[in-house]
Amino acid sequence: MAPGRSGLEGLLAETRGRTELFVESYNRLFRGRDPLASLKDRLNRDALKLLDNVAELLKDPVQGLGVVALANSVDVWMPWHKGGGIGEQSIEGEAVYLEARETLARLLSSASSAVVLLDNAGEAVIDIAYTLLALTPHIPRTYLVARGEPYETDVTAEEAKALLRVVADRLGIPPAGVEVVSTGSSYPGPAEGFAAHEAVELIRTAGLVISKGVANLEALAEYRCVERHRVIVAFRAKCPALAMIYGVPLGTAVVARGYPSMDHGR
Repeated sequence: MAPGRSGLEGLLAETRGRTELFVESYNRLFRGRDPLASLKDRLNRDALKLLDNVAELLKDPVQGLGVVALANSVDVWMPWHKGGGIGEQSIEGEAVYLEARETLARLLSSASSAVVLLDNAGEAVIDIAYTLLALTPHIPRTYLVARGEPYETDVTAEEAKALLRVVADRLGIPPAGVEVVSTGSSYPGPAEGFAAHEAVELIRTAGLVISKGVANLEALAEYRCVERHRVIVAFRAKCPALAMIYGVPLGTAVVARGYPSMDHGR
């Protein structure tokens, strides 16, 4: 981006917080285009091949969260995380649980409604399968929230709707109990003032929010649109800051409750 008020300097002056800076810089670079569309399609196809291997694990609401966290291997390249696809190797190993499994089980079994904040393509297949297998049998109202417009490798709401039909068909589960909700923009659901009111209100009032990935975690911390005690996060610590905050080695898959405190500067 060119220097000066119309470039990076101006963007830094106009935006507040990580979420707004990242989304607006992406929007200015690509202006609504989706340069990673073909990559996302490939990631989704690769993830669909894994369903038979992980379906049994995903049926357990607590154990399935670990698989969801491990699957957070997809991303664009960054200094501490070289991005990559999704395959058997990416979901091997064990996630670190920073909340007692018994507590998580109680949260999952007692929720009257649940919102799952989707992240990257590919791993969204795993997240949708987890929703169908572990959440819908026990939770009356379940929603998937996804960005309305392209942003990096994140799945969009329209893509999530198509994936929901495909995954439900593969699993032999009717998708009627799950609703996909768009943020109406390239912002994540928790970004109050930038995401659609319906998406923000669903998150604010849900009995339980399951947040997938780093961007949703950071948006929750920035905008604080839901109380921490109603949030479960599942992600990989892809940067030193998150590894330090959660006290885990870089790259660790984490399942935790709540989100860090962060001053959004508003």
